[in-house]
Amino acid sequence: MTAKLDQDDKDRFYNDENNTKDPTRLYRGIISEMDMETGACKVKLQGVDSNKRINALITDPVYRQPGNRYVISMSRAELIEFYAKAEVRPDGTVSKLHISDTTPQ
Repeated sequence: MTAKLDQDDKDRFYNDENNTKDPTRLYRGIISEMDMETGACKVKLQGVDSNKRINALITDPVYRQPGNRYVISMSRAELIEFYAKAEVRPDGTVSKLHISDTTPQ
């Protein structure tokens, strides 16, 4: 028997009610994976363990446009500066980022 989970199921599974939400702040990282339909992505933050990728959701409406800065960061493995709110676990680690914008080029 196999079960198929949709994004709502995954969100409920990974949503920890003990997490706190930090205010929006500037981050630097590399987008390592991205879905241009949903804005879901994974980010390697600068200054954090290089093998650790953090789940993120881009809400900036430009993420659906071809050639946007998020896609360029991913395709070139280049750092990008972006503004995001973080969901933080009780141990202080970031569990998810909600990305709202990039810095001007």
